[in-house]
Amino acid sequence: MNLAAPSPAVSDQAQNSVLKRRVALQSMLAASCMTALKLAAGLISGPLGVLSDAAHSGLESPRSRTVSSSMVPKFTESRFIPSR
Repeated sequence: MNLAAPSPAVSDQAQNSVLKRRVALQSMLAASCMTALKLAAGLISGPLGVLSDAAHSGLESPRSRTVSSSMVPKFTESRFIPSR
């Protein structure tokens, strides 16, 4: 029975993957908060420019989620396999 410790390179890659995922999630949360704030400001103050910017931000948010999730690497059996 071989109980060797995992190689440091795999561990570093796994930590990098977790860090990238955390940063991507924080970025998406920040974008969602900014969209909500823009919408609230537009509804309170009334200018169409602010409302259109909120709509634009809201439409960009799903696309950024798709791109962010596809860029986060996946690990299977200790080998790096890029997402598609």
